[in-house]
Amino acid sequence: MKTSTNNSSNEAENGNRAKPMLNDGFTIDFFELMFLAESVIPERPIARSMCFDDFSERHYHKMNDNQRKQFFEHVQKCHGFTLENEQCRHFFARFNPKNQYLVSCFHNGKAEAIQCYMFDEEYRTEKNRFVNREYIKSVVSAFGVTKGNSVQN
Repeated sequence: MKTSTNNSSNEAENGNRAKPMLNDGFTIDFFELMFLAESVIPERPIARSMCFDDFSERHYHKMNDNQRKQFFEHVQKCHGFTLENEQCRHFFARFNPKNQYLVSCFHNGKAEAIQCYMFDEEYRTEKNRFVNREYIKSVVSAFGVTKGNSVQN
């Protein structure tokens, strides 16, 4: 059964600011999220493993740049985090601020600029979605380095 509370009255009662809503009525603040990450770093059972993937696929988009950087730095220091594990490598690629790109492409008569990250030599928007290199016109890193037409196919 799902219940809801009035955040403003809750805030007045306990003096805390409202916590962001993550999904279906559960709330968690940023620091609680960092502690949760420690308990689900691979290699873990499937449910925990899926939770770890959700950091990159769902929760990444709910964080601001500062939170992403702080979360990235925290998780790398956690016991069990290793770049020998594919899920950890994906997390590292997704959250690494130096691995963020704006990819300009042209497909079906339409020009687009898509925010991506590099993983397994592909510009990804999600773990299992990437931009086809045939349609890429230019790539600009978060630091302003243009790769242009020199993008490797």
